[in-house]
Amino acid sequence: MGTDFCAFIPVVNRIDLLQNVIAAVQPLWDDLTVIDNSERGVNVKPDKIKICCPPVPFSFTQSMNWELKQTLRRGKTFCVHMHNDAIIPEGACEKLLEFASNTHHTQQQWGVIYTLHDILCIYNPKVYEAIGGYDTNFSAYFSDNDYFRRMDLAGWKRINSGIEVGHVGSQTINSDPYLRHVNQVTFPLYREYYRAKWGGVPGEEQFTHPFGVLPKEWKLGKSLLT
Repeated sequence: MGTDFCAFIPVVNRIDLLQNVIAAVQPLWDDLTVIDNSERGVNVKPDKIKICCPPVPFSFTQSMNWELKQTLRRGKTFCVHMHNDAIIPEGACEKLLEFASNTHHTQQQWGVIYTLHDILCIYNPKVYEAIGGYDTNFSAYFSDNDYFRRMDLAGWKRINSGIEVGHVGSQTINSDPYLRHVNQVTFPLYREYYRAKWGGVPGEEQFTHPFGVLPKEWKLGKSLLT
């Protein structure tokens, strides 16, 4: 694969865990960007790691769209995404990159390659061009369900690599009482938005088009597909 990838880690807090992840993904250092959505700013080692500092913190969905667009803009084939609270064993990155390279040569319609879901995964940025990005009406939760449903409906494959990684467990919200409170308030709202959009909660969807509206029946353009 060489460096035919862009790799990203969005981060809000727990910089200690972020540094552990960076140390575990040395094969990605040549093109690894930390998206700094924190309030205080981050400093990471080694110095070659790039840091993106948005003018205001991105939501998760905004971070994902920025990652995918950056990968496309730079003409790369693979968009590597990971959580800052991932636990990545030695050799896992090399295995995932090799798996993705083999998949790309044998399965042209692949959309995402998982390890432990998206804790460490590789996206095909061509899907972004085909179906649009993450729906930014979601902040975080249910946005991946929405993106992957649209991916499934458009015929792009979700593939489990079988590579084992770990996860400390939702540290972004669990380490911050304010974010945990906001999530408790907004989680039901995003669930209801997802239900309205797809006619059911994840696993119980009824609609094959957003909000049950067929394309010929709307005039608002591509925005309804995202």
